[in-house]
Formats: sequence, C-alpha cells, structure tokens
Amino acid sequence: MKKLINGFMAFAILAMIIGTIVWADGDDDNTTDSDASAFHSSYGAQVRLLQLEMSVKRNILEGNAIVSYVKQKNNSLDTSDLEAILAQMDTLADDISAVKPVSGNDSVQIFVDLKDDARNLSKEFHDSVHSILNESDAKALRKQIETIKWNQTKDLVQKINETRHEYNADVVERILARANITDSDLLEKVRNGTATQTDIKDALKDAFSLLNESQKNHAFVAIKEETAKSKVFMRAIADKIVYQRAEREINRTETRIDKAEKMNLSQGVINKLEKHKEQDLDRIGRVQNRTDQRIEKIGNITDRRIDRLDNRSGRMGNRSVNATNNLENTLSSGNLTDAERAKIEERIGRIGNRTDSAQDSINQSETKARQRGDRLTGYLNKTIGGGKK
Repeated sequence: MKKLINGFMAFAILAMIIGTIVWADGDDDNTTDSDASAFHSSYGAQVRLLQLEMSVKRNILEGNAIVSYVKQKNNSLDTSDLEAILAQMDTLADDISAVKPVSGNDSVQIFVDLKDDARNLSKEFHDSVHSILNESDAKALRKQIETIKWNQTKDLVQKINETRHEYNADVVERILARANITDSDLLEKVRNGTATQTDIKDALKDAFSLLNESQKNHAFVAIKEETAKSKVFMRAIADKIVYQRAEREINRTETRIDKAEKMNLSQGVINKLEKHKEQDLDRIGRVQNRTDQRIEKIGNITDRRIDRLDNRSGRMGNRSVNATNNLENTLSSGNLTDAERAKIEERIGRIGNRTDSAQDSINQSETKARQRGDRLTGYLNKTIGGGKK
C-alpha cells in the first residue's frame, strides 16, 4: 500500500512540474491563461514580450513586402492607408520593446493591451489588402515573405529560445526548492535547452526515490501548494482582464449613448447601446461571482482539512486515554513487582510524550492549512481587487 501511495505521489509531483513548463515549450497560443502563467516569472514575461515583438515585426516585414509588390504592379494604386497602418505597427513594436519584463498582474494587463493593439492593426491591414491583392498575387508573395521574415528575425528567435530555456529552468528550480530537492545537473540541462520532458521525468523520479517518507510528504504538499497558487494567479488575472475590458467598454458605451442622445438618433440605436452596456455589466457580475466562488471553495477546502486533522486528533486522544487507563488499572491491581511497576510507569510516560508530540504536529498542520488558505484567498483578492473580504 505504501508503494502505491508513494507511486501516486511521485506521479502527481511529476504531472504538476511538467504541466507547469508545457507552455514554455510551445508557441504563443494566444490564450489569456497562458499569458498569465508566463507572467508569474520575469523570464516568462520576457518570453511573451519577445514573442509579441517578433510577431509585430514579422507583420511589418510582410506589410512592407506587400506594399512594394503593389507599387511595382500598379504604381497608380493608393497605398497610403496601408503605410499608415505599418507606421502604427512600427510604433507599437517600439512600445513593446520598451516594456520592462517583470512578473505580476499589472504587467499582464499591459501585455494583453499591447497584444490587442497588434491584433487589431494586423486585422485592419489584412482587411485592406484583400481588396487589392488577388489569390495569384498572394501565392507569388507567400514564399518571398516567409524567407524575408525568417532571415530578418533570426536573432530575435534565438533570444526567445534562450529566454524560454531560462524560464523553464526557473520554474523547475522554484518547484524543486519547495520540495527540498537539489539537482544542478538537471537545471543546467534545462537551462541550455538539452533536457527533454523525459529527461526531467527520469531525473525527478530518481530524486524522489531517495527521499524518506516525511520528505516525500513534504514535497507533495509543497508542490501542490505551489501549483494551486499558480492556478489561482492565472484564473484571477484572466478574470481581471475580462473585468477591466468590460469596464472600458461600459465607459465607451456610455459616451456613445450620450452622443446618440445629443444627436437625436433613433431610440433603436440607443436601445442597442443600452443592451451592449447590460451585456458588459453581466460580464462583470460573472467575474465577481467566480471570484466569490473560488474564495468560498478555498475556505471549504481549508475547513475540510482542519476537520480531518481534528478527527485525527480525537482518535489519537481516545487511543491514548484507553491505553493509559488500561495500564493504570494494571498498576492499581497491586500484584506487581517494583520492576514491573517501573516498566508500566515508563510506558505510560512514553504514551504521554508520543501523544504530546503528535498533537503538536497536528496543531502545526492546522496552522499551516489556515495559513495556506489565507495566502491563497489574500492573493486572489489582491489580484482581482474584489471578492468577499
């Protein structure tokens, strides 16, 4: 049974660690959760910003190639709108490059806003291009553009890969530290990009097998808490972004409603704007509800842990009292030698000492459980800026 439990704990630890670094081995998947996870570390923040900068710069290179092609094909075509968009992209690339890669929810918000600008400019450019280029033009340009984009962003790609490896090493080192596991060889391989997921799994299995039972329990609890904190961070940031976007939309909608009323536009237009505002208010309400539910869930989990520890304490206390009473009854029988009496009194003392020691351990576990719950709840409230206090 112990082997089964240890095997489960080892598997759970591996899954939590590998799951944490999966993002860094992939490309930008345009998901808010992934963005938030990356910004849990300054290295992750730098990777995300570099990926966004590369994406914008490649769009600029593609756009310049398209504008040149259009001018060569038909010099009378007006490309001023396309060039204006490219000028905005160029400014955006400089803005991204100027952002300091630090961890935290404020940095995530800055990044997401910049990414939204990049998406909008890219969409605006391609919508305009579709009315100018036909399919044969696009086909002729495609290979040329890919070659240009690759050749002129090679240095940025290398920098992204190097920073990605640093991010992965940072994640693995942080979690191993929580589990009191040291493996400098593994970290070096992760940092230089030669470690595969199989290498990481094998190294962690070997490290875990060398721990004693207490260390294994500590590793499991510590890594589980680190993973839970990461999930709380990601979900809270994702909700905060939705919340702030909805707030901005409400402010814009209210301005539009005010202008519509001043311009004596139809009630139908105003009703549509009001409906849009209601949808954003509903979105904010859902975010607040999710935050409250998560805080409540954290509280329930903490309460269940405390209840289990209290029950364990009660059972242990009952066993101790019963054993002590039995021994004291034996002492009171009077049919004992001095040596036998001394041994029984020694056993009673050992039972008391073990009970006190176990109770201290349970009390410490209860304190840690409350502290974990308070940290996660406080972290959630601080990040989202809402929820039940």
